[in-house]
Amino acid sequence: MKKKLRNNILLKILSLLIAFTLWLVVINIDDPVDERSFSNIKVNFINTNVLTDENRVYEVLDGTGVVRTVRVEAPRKLLENLTEADIVAEADFSKVTVNETIEIKFYSTRSNDEIRSITGSIDMVKLNIEDKRTKRLSLSTETSGAPEEGYILGAITLVDQNRIEISGPESVVSRVVSAGIKVDISESNSDISTYADVILYDSEGNEVDASSLEMNAKSVRVRIQILATREVPLTYKVTGEPAKDYAATGVVDCDTKTVWIAGTPTAIAGINRIEIPADELDISGKERNLTVTVDVRDYLPENVTLVGDFDGKVTLTVHIEQIKERELRIPASMIHLAGTLEGYHVELEGNTVEYRVTVRGLEENLNSIDVSALEGYIMVTNVVDAGEEEIIPGVYPAKVNIDFGSGVSLKEPMMVNVTIHKIEE
Repeated sequence: MKKKLRNNILLKILSLLIAFTLWLVVINIDDPVDERSFSNIKVNFINTNVLTDENRVYEVLDGTGVVRTVRVEAPRKLLENLTEADIVAEADFSKVTVNETIEIKFYSTRSNDEIRSITGSIDMVKLNIEDKRTKRLSLSTETSGAPEEGYILGAITLVDQNRIEISGPESVVSRVVSAGIKVDISESNSDISTYADVILYDSEGNEVDASSLEMNAKSVRVRIQILATREVPLTYKVTGEPAKDYAATGVVDCDTKTVWIAGTPTAIAGINRIEIPADELDISGKERNLTVTVDVRDYLPENVTLVGDFDGKVTLTVHIEQIKERELRIPASMIHLAGTLEGYHVELEGNTVEYRVTVRGLEENLNSIDVSALEGYIMVTNVVDAGEEEIIPGVYPAKVNIDFGSGVSLKEPMMVNVTIHKIEE
């Protein structure tokens, strides 16, 4: 028996190998092992609280949070049914190394025990781990562009909040020194209400990448007024009487003739002027020019503002001069009788050629009097009492009416004598 077993030992071993090979061939023909690649498998992070509980944050470096290619070796039938959703790449933060890396573990959620191998194009997640820092910032507002012609930018209001809170890696948070929003108002002619993204800036005004930061609001609601504009004149009135023997010249100097106003189209539609009230220019008892500074803003209608940097202050000067006197010689030929007395004849008494009168007024007005152009008249009916039944002929004083022009008056009434004769039948 031993002899038979020992004979042809090589042939027997060869037979076993051939039999095993045939078995493998049969097995592979039935369900052969194959390889398949899956792309862009996101790494699942677990136990991240290991860092967050210590108030630390992490940043994934070099794109290692995604495995670009995962190769799976498994029976063909299994591979045909696998999808990217079945492939898991996992990094356990409780196993982070001193080099701030974590080994990636690969497995399948379907028939994992039948898979020969799973490998990825990377096998480590690279991290940058820092202390977490929080900062609160006030929001600034900025606009770009310009409204339509005839309109200007009005008030800007942050509706929901005017501060934000950011948190994240200390190295990033410490770079942020300000936060704001920017809204384009180009060619606008009505109010704007919109949401604007929050932008973070460093000390040099450069934008800071906020992808690694947490923000309590990434956009905020903002309301922007767009106001219509209009140019209107300033008007004013003078009240009161100057001191005795003084008068206002009628000249009022104002260093600003017109102002630009802004408001809603409805608010400024009916505004044709801005009127400074008379009590601002009260010349009562004045002996010299009155100069006042008035803030126009005090007299703007509700919801109307001034345009630009103009502070609203205007200076007005009311000119006041002393009253002068001038003696005039009025030729008798320039005095006429107006009206009649039935049954009576009225004429100037005597042979007086001219009458001297004194007029009062501002020097400029007095100098402008042209005596040759003056005309005086006497109302005959005012010489005697119209209620008398019979007029007694004789000499009567009569008042002469003469217009010397604006601002000029007689120092005393101009009186002449007239003679009344009865007309004989």
